[in-house]
Amino acid sequence: MDSSSKRIAWVDTLKFIGVFGVYICHFQAEAGYFYTFGFRYLAELFIFISGAMEAISTSELSLFDGIKRKFNSIILPYFFFCFISILIIIFSGEATVNVLLKTSFQYLAGIRNTLFSPILWFLPTLFVISVIFILLKKLIKNRWLILLAGSILFVISETLLPHHPLVEPSWYWNVDSAIYFFFYYALGYALFPYIVKLLSSNSRSMCLAVLISGVFAGAYALAFLLGKDYIAIFLGQVPHSNPIISIASAVVLIWFSILVSQTISSIELFQRIGRNTLYILGSEQIIKHLTPTLFSIFGLNLKIESLSGVIIFTFLAFVAEIYLIVPFLKTFYERILSFVIGPGRTQEKSQIG
Repeated sequence: MDSSSKRIAWVDTLKFIGVFGVYICHFQAEAGYFYTFGFRYLAELFIFISGAMEAISTSELSLFDGIKRKFNSIILPYFFFCFISILIIIFSGEATVNVLLKTSFQYLAGIRNTLFSPILWFLPTLFVISVIFILLKKLIKNRWLILLAGSILFVISETLLPHHPLVEPSWYWNVDSAIYFFFYYALGYALFPYIVKLLSSNSRSMCLAVLISGVFAGAYALAFLLGKDYIAIFLGQVPHSNPIISIASAVVLIWFSILVSQTISSIELFQRIGRNTLYILGSEQIIKHLTPTLFSIFGLNLKIESLSGVIIFTFLAFVAEIYLIVPFLKTFYERILSFVIGPGRTQEKSQIG
């Protein structure tokens, strides 16, 4: 049995924190400074979690079977949600032959910032990262050497690529973004066993270390939300320090999120949302297009103009998704999969949902 199939409450809750933050960020101006805060680390958080799940997996697959498994668990859902978004275009009355062909090509290319459903960029990126990890694990095995390889890829993305992956992503299936983000996947893989040991330790010194680091991480996160990025302020005077700033702030915020997830991990709704992250991400476009229509039916005009309004709307949207939309999407996906690859074939669980 693959131990990665076992659920860890605080990890599921950590996914909830991540996807909740992503939804808020996608409101952009209405999200206020949370937009800057969230985009500093949320993609890194999800990739870190995906790498962490590799650390508890006991399955040993061949190179081909490993890549096939990732394709089944990441790319098949990606194409399913691409299909859903195309249906949204058709039902919205905006479909023309040119629009459908252009949208379909964009999804086949998978380049970030070009997709009708922008959030889906993450899936082909994660697949490429997973393939890189499988190849490295077969070649060098040692987790710290894999992390070193991730560091080298990060440096390459910052210095040798003809463009910066975060500013101007342009390679098919976000290979350029995968080179940039792989470091966080390797970091999750390397550190997760130690994080689990640290968080479950009864040692007074360990508990004190968690407490002190949590206070500092929380203070940094709060200051960031209020508009002061102290890591950037302190390191900004150092020449060429932007890569160091991005890693340092992402790691601190990931650690802060881990500690928050531990604190609220007993809430079953949060765990349930975290367990269905893949479908929550994939159904964002449904929420964006369905909600205004429903309000207009009752003669209402939905306006969200503040961060508090964004938070309330997002939470209510999650409740609707988890009890209504996600069960429908799961059934729909399973039926399409059964039709395409034949009945009786099971689908691997996704790393992120």
